[in-house]
Amino acid sequence: MITEVSIKNISLADNIEFDLSGGFNVFTGETGAGKSLVISAIAFAFAMNSDFVKLKKENESAQVSVCLALTPAARETLGPILEDGAVEMEDDEIIITRSIAADSKTKNSVNGVKAPAALLNKIGRAVIEISGQNDELLLLEPKAQFELSDRYCGAELAEAKVSLMAECRELKRLIGEREELRRSENEREKQMDLYSFQVNEIQSAALYENEDEELAERVDFLKNAEKIAQIKDEIHSLLDGTDEIPSLSASYSRLGNCLSKIAQFDHSFEQTAAAVNDAYYLLDDVSDAVAGLSDRLDYSEDELNEKISRLQTISQLKRKYGSTISEINEYLEDCKSKLAQLENFEENYAAINSKIEERYRRYLAIAESISETRNRNKEKIESAINGELATLDMKNASFRLNINKIENFDESKAGPNGLETVEFYIRTNPGTPYGPIARIASGGEMSRIMLAVKNILSAYSSVPTVIFDEIDTGIGGFTLNAVGEKLRSIASAKQVICVTHSPIIASFAAHHYLVKKEIVNGEKTRISFEKLSEDQIESEIARMLGNDSEIGVSHARELIGKNKR
Repeated sequence: MITEVSIKNISLADNIEFDLSGGFNVFTGETGAGKSLVISAIAFAFAMNSDFVKLKKENESAQVSVCLALTPAARETLGPILEDGAVEMEDDEIIITRSIAADSKTKNSVNGVKAPAALLNKIGRAVIEISGQNDELLLLEPKAQFELSDRYCGAELAEAKVSLMAECRELKRLIGEREELRRSENEREKQMDLYSFQVNEIQSAALYENEDEELAERVDFLKNAEKIAQIKDEIHSLLDGTDEIPSLSASYSRLGNCLSKIAQFDHSFEQTAAAVNDAYYLLDDVSDAVAGLSDRLDYSEDELNEKISRLQTISQLKRKYGSTISEINEYLEDCKSKLAQLENFEENYAAINSKIEERYRRYLAIAESISETRNRNKEKIESAINGELATLDMKNASFRLNINKIENFDESKAGPNGLETVEFYIRTNPGTPYGPIARIASGGEMSRIMLAVKNILSAYSSVPTVIFDEIDTGIGGFTLNAVGEKLRSIASAKQVICVTHSPIIASFAAHHYLVKKEIVNGEKTRISFEKLSEDQIESEIARMLGNDSEIGVSHARELIGKNKR
């Protein structure tokens, strides 16, 4: 469960730090005081709310930290998640921290270890469940109805759905391959002609690796052959000498002899003499290298034109098939593969059809077992939800889970939920017809249906903390007592955190926190967060009742005495 929360530099929250307890916790305060901001901060800590970054103060950094005390069940659930994230579980708590830099970039950590947002999200989904404002609208979505009803069926169905999803993905992949083959068949001749042309064009060019670089270098050499020949002659003049200038070789030879003679008398000249002698032999190597230019400079105009033409051919192939010779060759191999596939169409089509049939049989076997499990639990779900509705002042309401077979089911209709659709139906009065909850239920009834569903599913979830943000929306009168009772019932097994405007619901709580805006020095507005004492709770509930006089406080005390047991 959540034990500590810290919020810094978010909206009007300069520095809020507070502890939370187990059981039933309520947050109250005037509208706009910042109650939902606290819930949003918790969601942000677990990477469940990306919009929260926008609330950061401009040009300032911000931070949200949440400390979790781990129950044995939570430790068992989180162990593999933390292990995958290379995070050690220290003692019986973990600390989640998300900081927001001045440029709005986020950094995440778990127990001080840098962590991706995906890991925080996995941790969050394992330890908290948040029902925000208007979350009851999720009941209108077929996906949510599937998820909620299937969760009631327990681990057996959950495991089967994982297997079904894997089979579904593979089946869809194979069907996609078959469709690609069909499209290929429609234009097979055209495609085969195209691939054959491309294969022949590339193969006939007989490219080899780095050929383009070698050709470019040779062409550049030949285009500058006249300049190179002139430079060669100049080097020869330097090496061989002229009538006016002695050759470098002779000069270096004489210089080396002179230095060697000095070295006989002064050993410090030995290295210098050796270096000059090495240079003399180096000049011989230079002479040989330059002499070799003669053969390379012996060329015809045809050779130059031929190599330029070859470069143009390679350039054309690059424009069509890849920016390098390696990429062109890769394209060639791909074309060969596609051509072979088209040439063996009938064989390939029969093979993939066989794979689809086998995969579809496996899919059907799992899907039928899922259908059996759903139908086996249908009446239990209906009975459980109807029982919950009765305790929530909906005694005349009747819930029905409609499980409808999908007509004309085949592999093209295979999906992650199996062979049927699931839909929540309800009637709110005896003698009236059942209908989809979206058409029948009011806003207040939707809130209670969601609470009923959440309550019966809590037994099938190891999540230790449940958060409700304004669950009382659209509910009034005696019904609020029923809702308060239900929240306290959930809190007997889990930590419940509830944002509420209802004094009745607040009166059921074991721990009461007040969120309010304060004006500091007449200039600055900030949010404060305070755990209330018993006397303070009475005063706050009196305020919520709309009467903070002694009579109002007395009414509040009476309400608390009746509900806080």
